[in-house]
Amino acid sequence: MRALFPVVIKAASTLKIDQDLVKELQAAIPSLPLLPERNPDQSALLKEGDSHDHSIIANSYTPDALKT
Repeated sequence: MRALFPVVIKAASTLKIDQDLVKELQAAIPSLPLLPERNPDQSALLKEGDSHDHSIIANSYTPDALKT
């Protein structure tokens, strides 16, 4: 949703339609969880803010998967 909502907002704004939907999506974006990320060669999740160009989307939201 973090990737989809901005695209929908831009399309609706460009076409000048669905302004109510645009407002709802803009309000919802801050409450969406960040995608879990990990390094390609490790299974542990990255801490928030440790993302880099080679990070990939992980397949776990399990807190136990996060190593410190």
